[in-house]
Amino acid sequence: MGITSGRGLHVNAPLSELAIRYKPEGMIADQLAPIVLTSKQADAYTIYERAEAYAVEDDARGAGAPVNRITRSADSATFYCKNYALGDSIPQEDIENADAGWLLTERQGRIEHIADKLALGWEKRVGLQMTSGTNVGSYSAVSSAWTDYTTGNSDPIGDINTTIQGIQDLTGMRPNRMVMGDKAWRNFREHGDVIDRIYGNDGTAPGARLVTQNNAAALFELDTVLIGGAYYNANDEGQSASLTQIWDDNVVLYYAPNAPRKDKASAMYTFRWTPKNLPLQAQNYFSRANYAEMIDLMMYQDEKITAPDLMWLIEAVTSAS
Repeated sequence: MGITSGRGLHVNAPLSELAIRYKPEGMIADQLAPIVLTSKQADAYTIYERAEAYAVEDDARGAGAPVNRITRSADSATFYCKNYALGDSIPQEDIENADAGWLLTERQGRIEHIADKLALGWEKRVGLQMTSGTNVGSYSAVSSAWTDYTTGNSDPIGDINTTIQGIQDLTGMRPNRMVMGDKAWRNFREHGDVIDRIYGNDGTAPGARLVTQNNAAALFELDTVLIGGAYYNANDEGQSASLTQIWDDNVVLYYAPNAPRKDKASAMYTFRWTPKNLPLQAQNYFSRANYAEMIDLMMYQDEKITAPDLMWLIEAVTSAS
């Protein structure tokens, strides 16, 4: 890992691989939408007409008659993979006074810290899109807050099933994923109706009747239930911290395939441009101006809601009246 004079274009492979392997806790953006690897920073993607997909065609063919040819209409939209990058530096004085092995450990620590910051920005971008009623196809509020689970007034199971059926009746596709903000999840998993529906009266001790992401997914016949627990500091630099949950008490139901497909609709896709075939690229180089080793980490991507009708937001499930 040589330190070069001047900027250069060298990508540090070991530091890049470290950043790729490193995964901060509580963040789920990388699991939400299939990642489409693209050879271009900007391009177009195809949008097929839903009405045409469900049209019943005249497929009866008489003897000797030609096959009825059908057409497929399509529109397009574009993406642009922005460059998200942050950097840190290690003063040369620290390097020259360091004990053996310190520099490698310090580089790793700086890369992990920068990766945290990039991941937090990614999480916030995706969270803001998915929890905004103007971005999703439909959104609704619950009639009674899920905190009201002792009186039986609230109905989280009914609220979620209504949303699942709403997406399916509108699009013909059943949602297969659910994202819950941690505030929503805390109350959902303690709700008596949820616990009873999952466990019934099987004699399990009350303390062992735990609602997990797996049995919650099974309850609604979903592939995945994700819990968004990431926080960010909502105050400006220099002020005391005001930690705010990105996903708050919102719940989102949506459909996304397990892998990207050109002919398969997805509520959201992540378009990622990977120069040098690395999703995260680390550079380290010597800066004469700063008399320090500079460490930069960057990625190119665009997170887009590509089929809003396949996404339904249930807003503020713990703060409803």
